[in-house]
Amino acid sequence: MKTLEERLGKVPAEDFEKLKLALQVPHINPREDYQSMPYLKVDLVDRIINYLSKINPVPNSFRNALYHGKINWKPLKRVIYGKESVGTIPQTYFGALTDYEKIYWLVGRWFIRKPDLTQSIELLTASHIYEGLNNLHELHFKQKAKRKYKRSVKLPESDIIRRNYWEILEESKKPKIAKQLNLF
Repeated sequence: MKTLEERLGKVPAEDFEKLKLALQVPHINPREDYQSMPYLKVDLVDRIINYLSKINPVPNSFRNALYHGKINWKPLKRVIYGKESVGTIPQTYFGALTDYEKIYWLVGRWFIRKPDLTQSIELLTASHIYEGLNNLHELHFKQKAKRKYKRSVKLPESDIIRRNYWEILEESKKPKIAKQLNLF
């Protein structure tokens, strides 16, 4: 699998500008906007799969993993909240992410209320994915601490995503002139 930077490198610059506009959509508040929110206890996975299928075909293995509780339904509701809190995401941008990265990105969108739109596309994307992954872990373990969930969770691709995030973050901290001269 190619790195996130390589996959995002193929996204046209105008699509990154469209993404910035999509990220300026105000967040929904499920408690205040409950009348417009779908009922999320039934057909939650179907709603997510249908949304992701509009961008790219979703493999049956991914669909089955969500159906069979790879991510529990209560934390998975944040995917819908993130979807409702973003405008139209360019297909080339979202198509560059893996299926799980899309899930984590949408959860991250729900938790990142005011993203720094001056960041590079790589850092902005990685921070959304990383935030979503961490929040899914946290939500799962809160439920486990309340004894509502019995098993620990190992979210798919989490090790790769974390490593990739820290590499992108370190790369963004390097001075631009040093990057151009290949001093790092």
